[in-house]
Amino acid sequence: MLRKPRILLIAGYRPFKYRRAGGPNAVSSPLIDALASLKIPVEITVASTPFRELGVSLIRNHITVLSNNVRVLHLSLLRYFIDILLLIAKSDLIHIFSGEPKQLLFAVMAKFLRKKLVVTFHGHYIEEYLEKKIQNTKKLYDCLIMRLIKFSDTVTFVSNLLMKTYELTLGPLMINKCVVPNGTDLNPNFSKKSKHLDGREPVVIASILGGHPLRKGISVIFHTLLLLHKKIQLNGRFKFYLLGKIPQEIRNKLEPLDSVRILPRLTRESLEKLYEKMDILVAPSLFDSFNLPAIEAASKGCAIVLSDKVGASEVLEGCAFIVKTGDAKSLSKILEELIIDHEFLQKAQRLAYNRSLNYVYVNIAVKYLDVYGKVLKSDA
Repeated sequence: MLRKPRILLIAGYRPFKYRRAGGPNAVSSPLIDALASLKIPVEITVASTPFRELGVSLIRNHITVLSNNVRVLHLSLLRYFIDILLLIAKSDLIHIFSGEPKQLLFAVMAKFLRKKLVVTFHGHYIEEYLEKKIQNTKKLYDCLIMRLIKFSDTVTFVSNLLMKTYELTLGPLMINKCVVPNGTDLNPNFSKKSKHLDGREPVVIASILGGHPLRKGISVIFHTLLLLHKKIQLNGRFKFYLLGKIPQEIRNKLEPLDSVRILPRLTRESLEKLYEKMDILVAPSLFDSFNLPAIEAASKGCAIVLSDKVGASEVLEGCAFIVKTGDAKSLSKILEELIIDHEFLQKAQRLAYNRSLNYVYVNIAVKYLDVYGKVLKSDA
């Protein structure tokens, strides 16, 4: 009897009770759980770095068996690279879940041992350069990333926007490539109903900026809020929550606006509760390779408003409002309509919710399994 193909997934994993809102494992952890929930025709070993709550060991690896076909190794600090190289030697396909220059060593080893290689890209350095005017490492970064791509049998991107951005900076990518979007692991819940039809409760709007407020469009949000507050008919009819590290200069300017509240970083449980309380999520980013809160908020029945430089606009096309990047006037107009017209708001919420059901992580896991199957069947 032939053995099942062995997949090595190099990705971070945290058990559910240790997960935070956002962070580096916000995508990989639920994907791994979804893979473990399926009856799959492969054996998957996850090579993950350790984390504080688990206890960081210098020598001993921590093994977690998630299912008959999926296990997680939280590798020790001293043996991390050696153990991954040994795991590569035992595997048929290597999936590097974070396409970064530091992963190039593993890609080289995989190709030296003639293993199949899949690399996933979640972001681009242009996102950092929108905030940091440091470009002296650009050429070296491009060179290393290009080598990583050339070693790959297939490259996946979380959005067409991200794929096109790489091709803009690196040139045409003459390799097998495809888009596998992110998803949501929140339990879908549409409980908005008609709570605003009597006009007594304010419409709750939120924007999740995290640690990147400039790139996430805080300037656009500020000008949008000024436009909204000029509308007398909107007085007292909405609340606007800002989550993230808001620059002090903008904080001072927002202080006189009664409808605005700035929240600190939330736990995952608190963020989920906020999604359920929210009516509208706004993400007017200057560039965002995906934007996970958009699909998460949609799964909790929120209407979604995005800029055209947000990757999630591709999966929410036709059921979210897409505005031109930096266009505060159009953004304020859409929000005004949603605040005033409650039936219009509820219809937008229902459309976004229905679309989000296609992007639960089990469906995303199936897409990756399809990628694995095609790569394993391809000629060496």
